[in-house]
Amino acid sequence: MIVVSVTPFGSLLQPISIQRGSFGPQLDQSFRSSELPVALTVRMPFETCCRLELEVVFFGPFTPATPLPFFQNLVGAKEEDFVRQNWRYGRRNETRGFGQPERGGCSLSVPRRAVKVPAGFKLVWIVWLDDEVVTVVDERNNRLI
Repeated sequence: MIVVSVTPFGSLLQPISIQRGSFGPQLDQSFRSSELPVALTVRMPFETCCRLELEVVFFGPFTPATPLPFFQNLVGAKEEDFVRQNWRYGRRNETRGFGQPERGGCSLSVPRRAVKVPAGFKLVWIVWLDDEVVTVVDERNNRLI
């Protein structure tokens, strides 16, 4: 079985921090698959949500992220604007991994109309492939790193 994890993560940055190269996507608001997501105090102002750290669990490892209160307030979004989803396809029937989903995923989304990017900030996407940052792109698909 091949396991591949792709994680796009929306973030708000100040363009000046990108130009100076002072942006490093070290994010510490996270929770494990076996835990309930709890939004902690924000340590990095560009973090938008408490994100998932995958671990093997019986019903599947995917639990959607939860938005951080700081981000909600910054963009003017309401709690009900955010949509958390997860999905699973198939079940394993071999002894090892019995009952676990064959494929699955999760997402946290918010409609564009509910997000007002404040002046002095830029919406960017950090993309991980198997826990390694592979790119950072802005809303116009310009590669930043």
